[in-house]
Amino acid sequence: MSSRKIVEKLRLKVRAGRIKAKVSERGFEVRLDRPTSPVDGPFALVIGVLFVKNKVKIESAELRTDQNEVVRVLLHDRPDLTRDYKGVDSHGFTVILENAGDDNNTSCTLIFRVDGLLIEHPIKIEFGQKRFGTFLHQKKVKLHRIQDILQCPECTGPMEGGEPVCPNCKRTHAVNDRAYDFREDGLRNELNSAREGNISAHNYDRKALSLIEKHSGGLILDNGCGLRETYYQNVVNFEIADYPATDVLGVGEKLPFRDESFDAVFSLSVLEHVRDPFRCVSEIMRVLKPGGDLFVAVPFLQPFHGYPNHYYNMTSSGLKQLFEGRAEIDEIGVSRAGHPFWSLQWILANYANGLSEKESIDFKNLRIGELISPDPDLQETLLAQLDNKKREELASFNYLLGKKPTN
Repeated sequence: MSSRKIVEKLRLKVRAGRIKAKVSERGFEVRLDRPTSPVDGPFALVIGVLFVKNKVKIESAELRTDQNEVVRVLLHDRPDLTRDYKGVDSHGFTVILENAGDDNNTSCTLIFRVDGLLIEHPIKIEFGQKRFGTFLHQKKVKLHRIQDILQCPECTGPMEGGEPVCPNCKRTHAVNDRAYDFREDGLRNELNSAREGNISAHNYDRKALSLIEKHSGGLILDNGCGLRETYYQNVVNFEIADYPATDVLGVGEKLPFRDESFDAVFSLSVLEHVRDPFRCVSEIMRVLKPGGDLFVAVPFLQPFHGYPNHYYNMTSSGLKQLFEGRAEIDEIGVSRAGHPFWSLQWILANYANGLSEKESIDFKNLRIGELISPDPDLQETLLAQLDNKKREELASFNYLLGKKPTN
């Protein structure tokens, strides 16, 4: 065995030993992964891991702020860590914490109920000067500004003054001081009950930031924005999921905006998650002003990632074909964020996470040449290792068998 393999195994053993000792001593251990530095925005995305004994049941999870407010904590399994730390179950957690107080330091408590055991873990988040009250005022101003470009997604009739009831079809939509919600009741309830710990949160790249600056006096639609931690007054955050920065809720196939309302439209890592990308593109072009700017990014070689679903990846030819005849295409290319290195890293990391502890260490210590041109024995070993769930996530292709209905 090489010295590198020995060192890696020793480090894993030490980490696992520390976690298992703490879990054995008090029944749990909490690791906070994010944030690791002061938070500049009005809310923080808090991410970490709860380690507990094998096969115990997590009954509830919440976060209680120093203002005694209770915030829902989203949980998801971490089989990669459970595999490495034998005898311990690992559960990832995610929570969005609002900076509602007057102090830069917000103290709060993570509360888990595990098989009758009450776990209370204090954490402290350091915020900058941006207060949530100021953020809510900015939202109110923006929502008032866009009320005249809203339309009912069902009948396409105008929504007068941002009122919740469509004057044309009489359909009632949800309106509050944080967002206009045009989702159907069934979809809203489904998302609220089935929402996992994975939250899509990314920063804008240079191309997006330059367009935001270019249209500082206009309006940009960020179609499928995810959680935006920087809030821009000229960007309308449109999402299917209800995040703090979301301005309008709905689905991309039925945008609740009037024709030619926006100076630019973003669709960044979104079209792979929609059932009908062609219809979504039609809607994007409908709400974009003549001469307006378009910025679209879609993955090609990325593993399955559901927020909440993942349907289609695209080649550059596929992306071009989506917009041909609808838009004047100035450029199709690969940005730094789309570099093939990130695909390689993502696939290899997820592959390793799907293996047993010993298999993972052996896989990580293979040379690149051995993966490119494996000998028959190594190839058969690799093909036999992954479980079906991980194979589906990283598949080279998927197949379907079926029959035509007889009636």
